[in-house]
Amino acid sequence: MLPFAIRGTGSFAYLAEGLVDLLSRNLDGAEGLRSVDPGTVLTTVVRSGGAAALDAEGGRAVARRLGAGLYVLGSVLAAGGRLRIQAVLYDQEPLPSAAIPQASVEGDTSDLFELVDRLSRDLLVGRSRGVSTRLAQTAAVTTHSVSALKAYLAAERELRAGQDHFDSAVAGFQSAVALDTSFALAYYRLAVAAGWARRLGIVGPAVERALRLAARLGERDRRLLQAYDAFRRGAADAAERQYRTILQDHPDDLEAEFQLANVLYHYNAPRGRPRAEARELFDRVLSVDPEFLCPI
Repeated sequence: MLPFAIRGTGSFAYLAEGLVDLLSRNLDGAEGLRSVDPGTVLTTVVRSGGAAALDAEGGRAVARRLGAGLYVLGSVLAAGGRLRIQAVLYDQEPLPSAAIPQASVEGDTSDLFELVDRLSRDLLVGRSRGVSTRLAQTAAVTTHSVSALKAYLAAERELRAGQDHFDSAVAGFQSAVALDTSFALAYYRLAVAAGWARRLGIVGPAVERALRLAARLGERDRRLLQAYDAFRRGAADAAERQYRTILQDHPDDLEAEFQLANVLYHYNAPRGRPRAEARELFDRVLSVDPEFLCPI
C-alpha cells in the first residue's frame, strides 16, 4: 500500500499516508495477502524519492525493495464536502490476460471509513479470478463487513482446494456469518461446504437461514439457493429442473452446471438413469476451470 495522491482541499492531505494504514489493515489476511508494515512502507517511499515520484513504475520499484508482489496506488479528490477515492492494485508479475483490479468510491467526507471499507471490498473482488469472481462480487455487495468478506473469500479458496480443505472451508464460512449474521450468500456456501465435508447437521440450518435472508440475494443466486435446497432435501427431479432452467438463462454458470452434475451423480442410479451423465458435466466444468471443485 503506497501513499495516495491528494487533489483538492488541503485539509485532507493527511489521507496520503492515512490511507496506507487504513487499507493495509483492511486487506491484510484476505486471500492470503500480508500487508507490509505501513511505517516501513512510508520510510522506503521517502528514501526512494518521496510520494510525488510514484507512478506505476516508481511504485513497482518501491514494492520490489519491500519484497512485495502486489502494490496499490491511488488518488483522493476532495471537493465540496465530498471525496472520490480511486485505487489500482498492481501485480509485479501479472498474468498475460489478467485485468488490473481497480476501484473507485465516492461519498460525503463524513463517511470516510465506510468509503475505505467499500474500496477495500472492491479491490478484493477485483483480484478474484475465474468463475469464482461472480460469487465474490455478490459477496461484496451483500455484506458491509470487510472482515466478513475476508473470511468468506478465504473459505472459498479452501473449498476450491479440495477434499482435505473442506473442514477449513466450513470454519471459514462460519466465521463469515458470525461476523455478519445477515450474510445470505455465506450461509448458502456454508451449506455447500458442509455438504462436501459430510457435516450434515450444519447443512439444513445454514440453508434455512439463507432462505430467510434470500431477499438480500440477486435473482440468480436465489434460484441457485432454491435448487440446492431441493437437492439437499432429496427432491432430485425438482433440483434438476431448477438447475437446467438456470442454465437456459445463464449457460456460462459453472456453479449451476456443477451442482446439476452433483444431482445426477447422486440421484441418477435410483431414478434408473446412467451416472455417466454426471461425468460429462463435470468434465465440461473442469475444461473451463481446472481448479473448480470436483468430487470424482
